[in-house]
Amino acid sequence: GGPWVNVAPGLRGLPVNGTFYAFDGKTGKLRWKSDLPNQALLLEQYKEQLAEARHEAARLREEAREEGARIIADLREQGQAQKQRLIDSAQAQIEADRQQAINALRTEVGTLAVELASRVVGESLLQVKVGASLVPTLAQSFAITAALIFVVFLLVFRSPTARLLAMIPSLFAILATFLGMRLFGGSLNVATILIATTILGTTETDQIHFFHHLHERDDAPLEEALTHALRVSGRAIVFATLINAAGFLALSASSFPPLRQFGLVTSAAFLLGLIADFTALPAGLWMIDRRRSACRST
Repeated sequence: GGPWVNVAPGLRGLPVNGTFYAFDGKTGKLRWKSDLPNQALLLEQYKEQLAEARHEAARLREEAREEGARIIADLREQGQAQKQRLIDSAQAQIEADRQQAINALRTEVGTLAVELASRVVGESLLQVKVGASLVPTLAQSFAITAALIFVVFLLVFRSPTARLLAMIPSLFAILATFLGMRLFGGSLNVATILIATTILGTTETDQIHFFHHLHERDDAPLEEALTHALRVSGRAIVFATLINAAGFLALSASSFPPLRQFGLVTSAAFLLGLIADFTALPAGLWMIDRRRSACRST
């Protein structure tokens, strides 16, 4: 016989004495046998069928590849379209939510603005009304306080001139204080309405001590009398004023704005009154004394 040949996948053939035997490649069983001329024809037919099968398989593979590429392209196109639809839907939802938030914010801001404007205007009107109603009270209380102090000075010193001169430091402090409040935008409220009478009543204590020691030198020249009064009462006036200013300054730590403003302004007024005690009051006394001297000489 001849050598073994591979007839087909899984089949092996062996020619023996003009006959071709085909065996199973795994089990070794005889599958078929044929004469060699017939076998050659069968082999040729098998080869043709195998070539056709390979060609058909290649065609099928190409068609499958093209179909797979087409399916993948369709899927990609569908996925891109679905993605774009999702993006558009999300953007539309975001825009709708944003517009809703803006409208709600505008409504809230508008309401707050109206409330704030109403509150500011209402507070301004209230302050104006309170200030207008407090001015007569301020004038009345100041007039009563001044009249009582004037009577006390008349009883103690029996001198209207001394009474009027004694009011110079107090009037200076009060006028300067209210002028400063006007310039710096201070308001007249239930606390600051008390500043005038507080300053007038408190600073007049210093004037009583000053004029008491001044009259101790009635027979002496004015310069000597002023020197004596300032030497005896000047230090006491300074310390008393600083103590009063420090006491009222403690009110500046209050959380109640009118009371805090009252403490600050009143402390400043005490210092202004102290300055006037050593400047405006001696100058007024000196001018009155000079005028009297001129009248005597004529």
